[in-house]
Amino acid sequence: MRLISFEGRKKIYYLLILFVVSALLYLGIKYVLPKVMPILFAYIVALGLYKLKELLKRKLRVNGKIAALIVTLILIVLAKILIGGLYNELRKQAGNLEKNVDNIMIFAKDCAYGVCGFLGNTFNTDGEKIYSKVEVKMEEVASDTWTIVLDGVVENSSKIAKGTIDIIVLIVFVFTVIIYMAKYMGSIEEAINKSYFSKEIKQAKKLLKQVIVAYLKAQLLIMLVVIVICTAGLFILKNPYSLMLGIIIGVVDALPILGSSIILIPWTIVMIINENYYYGAMLFTLFFLSYMTREYLEPKIMGKNLGINPVASLIAVYVGYTLFGFFGMITGPLAFMIIIKVMTMTRIKLENNR
Repeated sequence: MRLISFEGRKKIYYLLILFVVSALLYLGIKYVLPKVMPILFAYIVALGLYKLKELLKRKLRVNGKIAALIVTLILIVLAKILIGGLYNELRKQAGNLEKNVDNIMIFAKDCAYGVCGFLGNTFNTDGEKIYSKVEVKMEEVASDTWTIVLDGVVENSSKIAKGTIDIIVLIVFVFTVIIYMAKYMGSIEEAINKSYFSKEIKQAKKLLKQVIVAYLKAQLLIMLVVIVICTAGLFILKNPYSLMLGIIIGVVDALPILGSSIILIPWTIVMIINENYYYGAMLFTLFFLSYMTREYLEPKIMGKNLGINPVASLIAVYVGYTLFGFFGMITGPLAFMIIIKVMTMTRIKLENNR
């Protein structure tokens, strides 16, 4: 007589799969992923280039070398137009920022004066006295910042040089791997197909592709929309750093938990305190549009592809952060989606084996 029923054995098997998958993901993210990230990135880029080359080869009916040359030329032109134009505009705005440091300091002092006046009126105290102390501190911070930066550069010059060399070596390595992988991708795919674990590798690739594509698609689309919204709004406000600030806000908005509010809400409050109501209202509108964009698009894209609950995603972000630090805020939701997908497949398999 069996002590455990068939349903009980299925539940034990289900829990065992959950434990194994979770343990493998933890070990992979903690110890393996940081080491293989450059190679993984190179493989993804090379695979994309290979697919594009094969598409051109079929559509234009040309041989592989000509198709590869066309892909290379397309990438060079796109990089020149997009990256070059973006770099020139950012360099221009960064140069203007450097030239206007004194004006920015004056603006910051005006904002501080308004805030101190507001505090003085609210708490029935001397706002001027508060401002005089704040002004001294602001000047000390500005002076100390440059000193700290210069001292840090001098003291860590060897580390900076080593880090720069490491980055250059990494870029050259990744670029070289991309070229060779793209060139021999057909042979790599053939070797995978002949492998003893070809079926498992294909299933893993399919699962990872579905999860990663869904996640990146959602994040990149939302980031792009937020950047466009914030850049356009700041341009309307005639902010000279609209593109630079728009990109910064878009990137920060993509970071879990933080969001665009960490920049736009304090900025809005300062503008309102300084009685610049139009500017403050516009900034709050940008925050509202950014927030609603993420709230609308993220569950729609993620839910359409994987059916992820927003509350569960938030928990995954927190767990990822506690286990892996800041990097875990990104890998946490990804790992959670992989677990959900694997366990769904496991449940379907168990139900079919009744």
